[in-house]
Amino acid sequence: MKIRCLTWRKVGVAVVLCGFLVRGVDAEVLPEALGAPDHRPPRLLEVMPPDEMTSRSVALFWTTDEASSTRVEYGPTPDYGFYSPPNPTRVTRHGVVLAHLKSATTYHYRLISADAVGNTVYSESRTFTTPPDGQAQAVEVVERHSATQVAID
Repeated sequence: MKIRCLTWRKVGVAVVLCGFLVRGVDAEVLPEALGAPDHRPPRLLEVMPPDEMTSRSVALFWTTDEASSTRVEYGPTPDYGFYSPPNPTRVTRHGVVLAHLKSATTYHYRLISADAVGNTVYSESRTFTTPPDGQAQAVEVVERHSATQVAID
């Protein structure tokens, strides 16, 4: 935003006229452009299906539109009950490996990411079922994911 002022002086009187020049700004970036605090949580852009699943572990991957932390809440009921250890490193590509799971068990989970000022996004509740012992799913490893491996006791 620019402010322009013109001043005219006559004997003993000064007249000042000021006006604004406002350029177009996208509504989503307007608060940042004005220096306002960030109140918008990160957006989940892509949530991949559970990957690299065995009877005792699973890898979960997702992406966000801004750098944010990585965490998963999970458990054998819709009330979850467990959290992966927090990974405060702010990234846009997230990955967590949940280990020490029970075989042949359905787990409920949701993904959690928070930006630098604490705005937090939670995915909707999802589920996966670990296969019985000795029947690991054959899943192709996708190299585009850079997983943060987390062991859960």
